[in-house]
Amino acid sequence: MLLKRFADKDMTRRSLALRDLQNEDFTNSNLTGANFSSANLSGADFTGANLSHAVLRKAVLRNTNLSAVDFQYAVLEGADLKRADLTGAYL
Repeated sequence: MLLKRFADKDMTRRSLALRDLQNEDFTNSNLTGANFSSANLSGADFTGANLSHAVLRKAVLRNTNLSAVDFQYAVLEGADLKRADLTGAYL
């Protein structure tokens, strides 16, 4: 079950590093420049979100829906993307 706290929000440059955000809903959110370093984002839904310039270094993105996400200039070094759906994502 997805939690809807973050859907359709403007979270530009917000720091969510080291947070447990499993099964959160970030659909259509503006996350430009957000910091998700070492965050657990397993099972989250980012469909249509803007993650350009975001930092996802060592983030856990297992089973995450990343379809149609804008990853321009995002830092994904060491991120765990096992079974993530990247359909239509802009990398």
